[in-house]
Amino acid sequence: MKSKLLLGLLISSCCALALGCGEDTVSAPRGTATVDGTYRVTLDFLPERPIPDQEVRATVTVMADVKAVDTGDVTLSAVAGDSTIDDIELDNDGDGQWSTDIAFGEGTWTVRVLVRSATGFADYAKFTLRVTCAGDGSIGATCCRPSHCDDSLSCVAGACAADLGGVDDACFGPDECATGNCEDGLCRDAPSCTDGRTNGTESDLDCGGDCDACIPGQLCAADADCEGPCIDGVCSEGVDILGNGGHTADDVELTLVTGGMDDPMDLEFHPDRTDELWVANLGNNSMWIGTDVGRGGSNGRMRHDPTGDHFMVFPSSLAFGGTGCTSTVQDRPSTDLENGRCLATVHETDDPTPYTDGAPGTFMGPTLWTADSQVFDGGHASHYDMLHNSPNGMGIAWQEGNTYWVFDGYHSAVTRYEFHGDHGPGGGNHADGDVARFVSGEVSRMANVPSHMVLDHETGLLYIADTGNARIAVLDTTSGSRGRSIGPNYDGTRQYTIDGAEIGTLVDAADIGIERPSGIEFHQGMIFVSDNATGRIVALTMDGALVDWLDTGLGNGALKGIAFHPDGDLYLVNANDDSIYKITPKAE
Repeated sequence: MKSKLLLGLLISSCCALALGCGEDTVSAPRGTATVDGTYRVTLDFLPERPIPDQEVRATVTVMADVKAVDTGDVTLSAVAGDSTIDDIELDNDGDGQWSTDIAFGEGTWTVRVLVRSATGFADYAKFTLRVTCAGDGSIGATCCRPSHCDDSLSCVAGACAADLGGVDDACFGPDECATGNCEDGLCRDAPSCTDGRTNGTESDLDCGGDCDACIPGQLCAADADCEGPCIDGVCSEGVDILGNGGHTADDVELTLVTGGMDDPMDLEFHPDRTDELWVANLGNNSMWIGTDVGRGGSNGRMRHDPTGDHFMVFPSSLAFGGTGCTSTVQDRPSTDLENGRCLATVHETDDPTPYTDGAPGTFMGPTLWTADSQVFDGGHASHYDMLHNSPNGMGIAWQEGNTYWVFDGYHSAVTRYEFHGDHGPGGGNHADGDVARFVSGEVSRMANVPSHMVLDHETGLLYIADTGNARIAVLDTTSGSRGRSIGPNYDGTRQYTIDGAEIGTLVDAADIGIERPSGIEFHQGMIFVSDNATGRIVALTMDGALVDWLDTGLGNGALKGIAFHPDGDLYLVNANDDSIYKITPKAE
């Protein structure tokens, strides 16, 4: 019994296989060669009458004896005088198909097809291909391209001619055809949106360009070719929460949730009580906690304590942590938070603050808090820990336990803060922490625009809205090694650099139509980013390709933090009117 493996090889012939180029212009390798008496190799061109200068399919067929091992790979090389084509391994396209693109210029080519088995056996089949073409350039002379004919003539159907080709005559381009339409090497009728061919301005079969919009899955060159957005050359369905490619606020439901904020910078839903929304307000050093927001309400109040002018001064970002804190209630059992949950904030200031015994502005760093809204007051009594030496903190993301990542705007770095065991409510022992500074000088702060961050816990990649550098950056948090000690050390903690950590650019802001990336969140396998400059929200693949975008119409300076409710609605701060908005898909 024989097994048959078809390897598709695409050869873009110069013209030698041309219809009408004359019988003596090509000696095509149509036939069979035997390799070691075990493999039978054929190289055959299709169609039988190839069209000049068009893509020609050649099929390599390998017939193997049933006792022989499977074929490992097939390569092709060729030589004609001083011209050579080095060994090219055909790409495995799956399902037993291999292919590549090779162009043969004029000359007599020795074509070698090498068959290599999985166990190391190798031998080849050899063919000869003679490629010549051109007459004297006069009417009726052989030609394979327009340059073979006199200036006043065209090359039509393999011969120099005074008239343009008619329908089904061979052609090199639209100027060779009376209809002005050359497709697949033949003159065709003028393009239309119903001719069953991809032609004219179309991006796919009878759609795109000047024709009707293409449906998801069809090819495209721009959004205008599609019913939705064009992503990486393919029409996409778009993203519901961003209006499915409509791009305007009219394509979604944009609803005011509540006003009364004071320069809101960030917002997050409580992991255990998803109706509870926490909003960090830089303007009055407070946290607004809404208790029924997830149910469509807006009941809430500001939490601010005078001591918050240090412990929560100018909060730019917040992140809920795990259940690693000590009891989150005072003098009563915790009934709704198993094992205790904390959150942390960072603060945009490098000025001295109260309650620091004269310490300079560089004293500031992240604060760890109870996440119990019945206890949280935004001041000393409800803070559970505090570490220092990251002034102008612009973003924060939770990793595990009491470990957080901080966008350190003062040092243009990303710093890992490990609080370890907290000191409980209102304590003051901060000596057991670890502070590790990564990639100093490689991120950049922009004043009053938070640079939010989000960690992919599976890969260890930290995605950063690097506002000052106008990009989405990615830090490999598992990379690098411990370096030198750093200071000043206000807490007696272990503080040091991490050298050699890997950070790169996922995408430049300008490439996705934004200017000042600020908020960033994961949702449905995509990355969502808010732009403080344009009021846009964009959705990206995890590789940084633009999927969809929405112009909220809220304008320059409005958007900062964003957060998804578990039901899929998107919440955002509007710093221009001190409010919270919600985006939901448009009702059909």
